[in-house]
Amino acid sequence: MSPDKIFVISLFLISIFLTGALLILEKKETTINNGKAAMLVKDISQPSIKEHPVFFETSKTKTGGDIWIRPDTAPFFKPWRDWNVEEPQIEAKSAILMEVKLENDSTNPPLIKQERILFQKNIEEPLPIASLTKIMSALIVLENMDLQNSIKISKEAVNQEGEAGELVVGEEILVKNLLYAMLLESSNDAAFALSLALGYDNFIDLMNKKANSLQLKNTYFSNPTGFDNPQNFSTSYDLARLLTYSLKNQFLWQILKTRVFEARDISGKIFHHWKNTNKLLEEVPRIIGGKTGWTMKAGGCVALAIDNPKNNSRIFSVLLGSPDENKRFEETKKLIDWVLSAYQW
Repeated sequence: MSPDKIFVISLFLISIFLTGALLILEKKETTINNGKAAMLVKDISQPSIKEHPVFFETSKTKTGGDIWIRPDTAPFFKPWRDWNVEEPQIEAKSAILMEVKLENDSTNPPLIKQERILFQKNIEEPLPIASLTKIMSALIVLENMDLQNSIKISKEAVNQEGEAGELVVGEEILVKNLLYAMLLESSNDAAFALSLALGYDNFIDLMNKKANSLQLKNTYFSNPTGFDNPQNFSTSYDLARLLTYSLKNQFLWQILKTRVFEARDISGKIFHHWKNTNKLLEEVPRIIGGKTGWTMKAGGCVALAIDNPKNNSRIFSVLLGSPDENKRFEETKKLIDWVLSAYQW
């Protein structure tokens, strides 16, 4: 066979091979697109927000680039972050928004499936937390005391500095009612009276043991009220995790969402009217409760939770170190409004 014929036949065979290879690749691509592969991702060095408006925040490539996921092919990567909605700027020293997904909301306590941080600013910086301390104080009471027992109010309790629940020396009042005074009015006298009932030093020890058991690594308590003290501190992240744990106690959240509570002492002669200090109970949609705090060193503090029925979850917001009492509410509301528009469930 002549060299010319060999050359022509070789070209013909090569063309057949290349055509077949292209057909195989095209068929494979079509199969993936038609099948809507659950993990179809595209690594783009500098993607256009208009072309790729949805970003799965926690996914990274091995080379450090972001993974952009098409919503129609990855329906399980929720919530989706819409980067057209800019993050809010806040003056508070620290803040966190954390979503806690529930495995089963009908159980008591509800089962936690996963946690996801949606917003963060200095979330591991230890800071004074003012009366957010009373969330832990309330949990210690709920886990160690009979709510139907009564406590006699001492002069030492009534003389506590800061917020007062207008308790009267010598009156006897139910533990349950003192919890309302402590969490609604942020009553320091109620918090102190409750701590004395278990022994003051023992109460503080129980608070720190609970913090250790929950692995709140940047949290320490020196008092049950939240008085300014270098040894009374936490972080917004630790507090969000404490709130997650607190979901196990539905009565706590029943108190935290109560706007007004009235009670009498055991004799029925002394009447108390306590109003919640949390203004956001009337302003934030789907709020399930919250706690406020304020001291000169801590600044304004707010911790709250909202229900997120679209994802069977709760969203916890913790804000620390706001420059004034009103700003803490404004910035918390700003964060909640932002997360409900910046994420799609």
